[in-house]
Amino acid sequence: MDHRMVFQLADVLNQQNGNDSDYAVNFIKWIQSSPGNPSSTSLRRPDGTIPSVAEVSADPSYSVNANASYSNATLVAEASNALEEWEDLDEAKIKELASNVFQAHKQAVADGYFDFSEAGYLKYKLGYANNITDQVADVSDQLPDWLYESVYFMASEWRTIDKGLSNLPRAFGPQVLNRTIFQTAIQGMTYDESTEKVTVQHRSENLFSVEPETMEFDYAVVAIPFSRVRLWNPMPDYTSLLSRAIDRLNYSPSCKVALHYETRFWEHLEHPILGGCGTVDIPGIRNVCYPSYQLNSTGPGVLLASYESGVPARSLGALTEEQHVAHVQRAMIEVHGKVAEEQYTGAYDRICWEHNEFQAGAWASPTVGQQQMYLPAYFHTEKHTVFGKFY
Repeated sequence: MDHRMVFQLADVLNQQNGNDSDYAVNFIKWIQSSPGNPSSTSLRRPDGTIPSVAEVSADPSYSVNANASYSNATLVAEASNALEEWEDLDEAKIKELASNVFQAHKQAVADGYFDFSEAGYLKYKLGYANNITDQVADVSDQLPDWLYESVYFMASEWRTIDKGLSNLPRAFGPQVLNRTIFQTAIQGMTYDESTEKVTVQHRSENLFSVEPETMEFDYAVVAIPFSRVRLWNPMPDYTSLLSRAIDRLNYSPSCKVALHYETRFWEHLEHPILGGCGTVDIPGIRNVCYPSYQLNSTGPGVLLASYESGVPARSLGALTEEQHVAHVQRAMIEVHGKVAEEQYTGAYDRICWEHNEFQAGAWASPTVGQQQMYLPAYFHTEKHTVFGKFY
């Protein structure tokens, strides 16, 4: 239900733009998963390519016996069951999360779901040994347990924006482009108690200049992630809680690589892949997503050939662009066969958000204790500053 805001926003933007086709935000069907998507098995077909989800489901010989690698399969199963009981994702909770995620979040805080990560619950609450805990839930993961993703991915229907998600921010163009300064970034901000004015500082001409350029406002709406705001100098004298939230909020890394091919060859393989996202076991690749629009059409096609997040994305971000793209292209050959080598055009797009100068992280990932402590601080207007975005 919270996604209604996105559809309502699109309606308003379309109306403001007079339904101009250049700025139209139209929603089309998106395929989130498909039987032909590559699976996460470590086993391969006779030709060396990765079997599909449907093949693994139908042929037990493709399934990997995970228990074989566990130090104690009985304890691992016991700990896994205990985790499921704690999460208690029953029909009532699913409905609660789907109908009002904000109220569900408030209740989750009250119920203590944010007091532990999954690993922390198993280790500190239930007393499982480190090794057992780590086999069920990564002990290095200090993110609190929150079930909204599980519920969101239960959706039976999906939508995306025609011609790309970037069409949504583009639709703001006619309203804001004539009053937006480009090719610069805020580097500091002050607040004058006597005049109650906010002054923002930037350097668009000389980054080494000691004296910045300034602009004065009654209020500042800061729609910049804290991963960048925390570098501003000077900063207003906010309360300790808000200052700590800005300085310490955790962000997760993520990398994506899109590759361009002469044709949509994946739709014409022996085992066709018609849209959807699959997860593979090749290091540094994780999710491979196939376009859902104009299935079986002619002409070139683009794969989201890798969508990796967390610790592996940090390793990928250290690679050069060429090294990263080459790694992903080799993986596409392993997934699909030699046809991926023959049809790759050499065109690509690659981004690692932790290394993006405007983001310094893909999204906010509050660690245990941060959500319930910091969130209230974001909703207080201090020093005439309104924080409109922190993710």
